[in-house]
Amino acid sequence: MKISETRAEGLIREYAIVISAAEIDEQVAAKLAELATTVNMPGFRPGKVPMSVVKSRFGPQVQGEAMKNALDEGARQAIENNELRLASQPSVEITSYEDGKDLEAALSCEIMPAITMPDLAKLDIERPTLEAGEAEIDEALKNIADSNRPTVEVTAKRAAKAGDVVVIDFIGRIDGEAFEGGAAEGIRWSLAPTALSRVSRTALSGVKGRRDP
Repeated sequence: MKISETRAEGLIREYAIVISAAEIDEQVAAKLAELATTVNMPGFRPGKVPMSVVKSRFGPQVQGEAMKNALDEGARQAIENNELRLASQPSVEITSYEDGKDLEAALSCEIMPAITMPDLAKLDIERPTLEAGEAEIDEALKNIADSNRPTVEVTAKRAAKAGDVVVIDFIGRIDGEAFEGGAAEGIRWSLAPTALSRVSRTALSGVKGRRDP
């Protein structure tokens, strides 16, 4: 087997692979000899089928397998011997073959680019800093307090308003039809401005509980 580089441009690598007819014939003969000892064919005892019959019956298939195995081995050698780090699956195409002559093929592949690590000791690194004003801090603290405040049941008969936590059952619908997974019961939902979208707050504000008239 002969392997030679034919192209090395950028990240593209191409190789010519030549497998001698003798190599292929050797593999074919070995496989046919193995089959002759195990194959069962009408009119012959197991293991007694003449080689000429085995070759006539299985020759083309065995030759195709031998060629594929030889090409796979050629591709493997080209990649390993040249220490290629592949970026994609390589392609192998037969460029020339006639029965009894050498098999010629072309291997094409794309490799990973070489990455050179910089000297980290020579890098200038700037650490960004964020300074929050008093207004932002107050707003954040208020949101934390609002989201963690305790809740008590409202006994007075009144409609829900902003800041309340309501317990709701809902059914989601598309074009008027309920859809699977779109319903739930006993869901706690805050009417705080930071917890709901404007549409949701508008829809829930003003609703009354089941016990309210």
